[in-house]
Parts: sequence; structure tokens; C-alpha cells
Amino acid sequence: MVKWLVAAGLLIYTLLEIGLLVEVTRRVGLAWMLAWTVGSAVGGIWLLRVEGIRGILRIHRSLQQEVLPTRELIDMAMIVLGALMLVAPGILSDAAGLLLLIPPTRWALRELLLKALGRLSASQRQPVAPSREVIDVQPEQVGK
Repeated sequence: MVKWLVAAGLLIYTLLEIGLLVEVTRRVGLAWMLAWTVGSAVGGIWLLRVEGIRGILRIHRSLQQEVLPTRELIDMAMIVLGALMLVAPGILSDAAGLLLLIPPTRWALRELLLKALGRLSASQRQPVAPSREVIDVQPEQVGK
């Protein structure tokens, strides 16, 4: 069932992207649409480089302070995903990629994700009952 939902979602997304590309090309012209597509790909690669280096430096700083870089790793994942979405041709993917690369929206999404993951992990934790079984181990006496 999940496979079918994912397949249907990807199909709908693809059809929306193609429809938007055709409509925008019809309104602004092929040259402008090609310029937008190439520009967003170049911009995505540039932003990946700039934001990626900043993210790596933040991760390094956290590790030097012996702090688990959870937020920084989530940021890096969103930066990579956002840049890849800009490189891929499409208007919806460009909009989503930009949202993931803009720091304030990325920070807000990161906090929502952390809250959701916190609720998920809290709901999946099961209390562990202490074991009442006692195992008595006696050392063997060699050479009796």
C-alpha cells in the first residue's frame, strides 16, 4: 500500500512540475525558462559550496567542544537536499530547495523535525522492567 502511495505521489509531483514548466515557458518564453533552469542549477551548486562549508565548520566546532552535532547534521542534510533540488530542473523543486537553503526557514524546519523525532522516540520507548533473576557464579576450584 505504501509503495502505491509513494508512486502516486511521485507521479502527481512529476505531472505538476511538467505542467508548471510548460505554463511558465509559454508565458515567459523558452530563453527565459532555460536561463532560469541553468541559473538555479549554478546557484544551487554555489549555495551548496558556501553553506556546506559553513555547516562543516559548525560540525567541527561542535565536535571540538565535545557536543553531539545533531542540529548541525540536520542542517547539512537539508542544505544538501536543497541544493540538489535547485540543480534538478523544475519550479516546485526550486522553490522547495530555496526554502531549505535559506537559514531562517531551515532553522524552523529543523526545530519542527526535532520535535517530531522527539515525540516519535518517546512514543516508541518501552519501559524496561528490572530483572529479578539472580545468577550466582562461583569460581571453579582447580586441583581439588
